[in-house]
Amino acid sequence: MAVLEKIRVKFGLGATIIIAIGLLSFIISPDDLERAFQSMSSKYDVGNVGGKAVSYDDFKADVDKLTEISKMSGVSTLNAQQQEQLRDAAWQDIIYKFLFIKNAEKAGIRLGEDEKVALVTGSMVSPMIARNGLFYDEEGNFSSEKVVEVGQASKNNPQLRLYWDNLLNTIYNQQYINKYGSLFAAASVSTPFAVRNAIAENNTTNDVEFIMLPYGYEQDSTIVISEAEIKAFYNSHKKFFKQVESRDIEYVVFETNPSAKDIENVKDFVGRVYNEFTTTDNVKACLNKNRSEIVYDEDHWYTEYELKSINSELADFVDKNGEGAISDVIQSGAKFFFAKVMGVKAEKDQAPVKQVAIFQMTAQPGSETSNTVYQQATNFAAAAHGGLAEYRKAVDTLGVYSHTYPRLTEGVDNLGSISNARVITNWAFENKTGAVSDIKTVDNKYHIVAVVTGVHEEGTASINEVANDIRQQLYYEKLSQKKTQEVAEKIAGLTTLEEIAEKLHSSISTRSGVTFSSTTNQSLDNAFIGAVCAAEPGKVSGPVAGAIGTYIFKVTGRDTGAFYTEDDAKTAASQYALYTTQMIVPVMMEEAKVEDHRARFF
Repeated sequence: MAVLEKIRVKFGLGATIIIAIGLLSFIISPDDLERAFQSMSSKYDVGNVGGKAVSYDDFKADVDKLTEISKMSGVSTLNAQQQEQLRDAAWQDIIYKFLFIKNAEKAGIRLGEDEKVALVTGSMVSPMIARNGLFYDEEGNFSSEKVVEVGQASKNNPQLRLYWDNLLNTIYNQQYINKYGSLFAAASVSTPFAVRNAIAENNTTNDVEFIMLPYGYEQDSTIVISEAEIKAFYNSHKKFFKQVESRDIEYVVFETNPSAKDIENVKDFVGRVYNEFTTTDNVKACLNKNRSEIVYDEDHWYTEYELKSINSELADFVDKNGEGAISDVIQSGAKFFFAKVMGVKAEKDQAPVKQVAIFQMTAQPGSETSNTVYQQATNFAAAAHGGLAEYRKAVDTLGVYSHTYPRLTEGVDNLGSISNARVITNWAFENKTGAVSDIKTVDNKYHIVAVVTGVHEEGTASINEVANDIRQQLYYEKLSQKKTQEVAEKIAGLTTLEEIAEKLHSSISTRSGVTFSSTTNQSLDNAFIGAVCAAEPGKVSGPVAGAIGTYIFKVTGRDTGAFYTEDDAKTAASQYALYTTQMIVPVMMEEAKVEDHRARFF
């Protein structure tokens, strides 16, 4: 230990840490040590792209860079939505840098130096430059000389350099996307056979008479799904059970709303303000002094629609009265209004607009009300503490309502109508099944206590997680088969729909224009559509097992038109090709198992 002390003094803390790690390696295995360090480091990662961990600090630096660039346009502060958009843009840049560009280059795509010059000042200038006013001359036309001038100036201006580098990076990324997408567009060939088939499917329509017998909702106890059947289905369909990481939670909300006493107190205050308002010559000063929630603007003229969005009774008063009229106090729940018409302006052939001074005040919960609600939340949290059983017992004992949220994903910010509730999401992802939260307060109004009822890891769902869904699917498959077989036995030997309808105590429905086309929404059972399009006209067909019932039908007419042309078929094929190019990056992200944990930090 004396040697350790000498090294610590001579070489400082860094050497001490190295030696401590060396000693620790004698106590735990190297594999365990590596996992421990990975766990500690990944906890501070916002994601993983193409096998590269993206640290919070690196991501935040990218966001700060984009924030600085956005401020160059004169925006000093960004709202929550704008900040979210910048974070999305920073994440997209990382996806391009560590995933898309690498895959594009593996496919043989490159950007040559001459091509880069052409995108900025040459023969194929990017729209991001050509439409940027920064590069216009005095006559308002694009100037490549301006582009060169800005590029040169950026070398001696750090702020301009930040903007210039980001612009070039965006242009080059877009060119990679265009070139990679062109590979897919060129490979998307619409064969003559496919074109003819699409034309035939879209031009052939059917008129049909049919009987539909719904399966109903009553469970058939004779249909049994075994565990072996569930397991067999699961093993043969595992690729359909991929899932993102999520949590199942239940939660109780204690909402702080103004009490009747709080509303009455505000009503008294509003009454005093109203007396002042009706006698003053300076309504603007009166509204400002008394904290009206609507500021009076002499330059603003209200339309009827605007006034109705505030309060319909207030809008009716203003609509029916002229300059100088003052309304009574209007109460709508915890809100109070009154107004004075300050002026009327009517343009030719347009509805009149009015200048209105409006007082609005909303009653807020008083301290007594807030304390009472918080105490209710405290009592529940204390009773629910301990686990899921205690939580549910507290729900029953205290008579509160427990909301459920299955499959809560990491980025969720809303719980029902409650916004800004990510504190609950973050807590849920940091805890295991059975954990009960302490009180989480959102917007100083909602006090929430939650419990984790299930944890779903990313990857393939376990058979226990999906067993109920599989059981339901297999049940309905067997139910449709059984019902269809029963119908077939009942109608055996009958040759007309009228006879069948009478036998089944049902009725005959009609439908025209049924087509095999996938471009029209027909609101019909897919199995029914397919059977109709393949059936022989004039012959009773069925029974056919559909998704919601059993069908017996007769095609009464089949027409072949010419309204769907070869151009329509080629246009549809082009749209599909465009869709495939739009899916390039999402598919790459799925294949690379990109992890996005930004919601943990923002």
